[in-house]
Amino acid sequence: YEQIRVLIYDRLSQNISNFKMSLSLGSLRLIKIYVVGEVQKPGTYDLSSLSTVVSALFAAQGPTKKGTLRNIKIYRNNQLIRTIDLYHFLLDGDKSEDLRLESGDTIFVPIIGNITAIAGNVRRPAIYEIKENTFLKDLIDISGGVTAKGYLSKLQLERASGNEKNIVLDLNLKDFYEKGDNSQNIKLRDGDLVKIFSIYPLVTNFVELAGKTLSSPRKEKP
Repeated sequence: YEQIRVLIYDRLSQNISNFKMSLSLGSLRLIKIYVVGEVQKPGTYDLSSLSTVVSALFAAQGPTKKGTLRNIKIYRNNQLIRTIDLYHFLLDGDKSEDLRLESGDTIFVPIIGNITAIAGNVRRPAIYEIKENTFLKDLIDISGGVTAKGYLSKLQLERASGNEKNIVLDLNLKDFYEKGDNSQNIKLRDGDLVKIFSIYPLVTNFVELAGKTLSSPRKEKP
């Protein structure tokens, strides 16, 4: 508002001298937005003309458990104009992908895509929706990283194989973090479960000193 006042005053002062100006702001107009798909309350919403995709989703109380957070589609005049990944906003506070809405826009929340879970010694263990070409290191980053108690030399990954059985893979990410060895940083699949165990509680390489000790060596008489 202050920038608009200064801009208008500067423009008018180029042609008019010795004038006074008063600027006021009326109520904002409303726009009609459609929120459909896997949201808590799908429907038509009359929102402020300054509304964005995030504020419209808040009005609809957000996606359901079956709704995607990473593939939200925005339609304008029956044309797809943007696909938004809300993970950047929800996990990092980054609203760079948020979009100002116009009257008649439709927000469509499809069903959730591929999911994986990570448990154990990470800062944010949870179930996460993953995109194509998501690797183990990407999932660890999304979960906030491994804690100080996390054991990187033996991670466990449970994976469904051919809709028939579960297989278990033991992975070692220590060389990846220390040497950049990417061989253990495998590509994730739908339904994968990653477990990061705690370091062993055994203490090694220690010396125990017991009994009475002297603060200074005893001096013997010659």
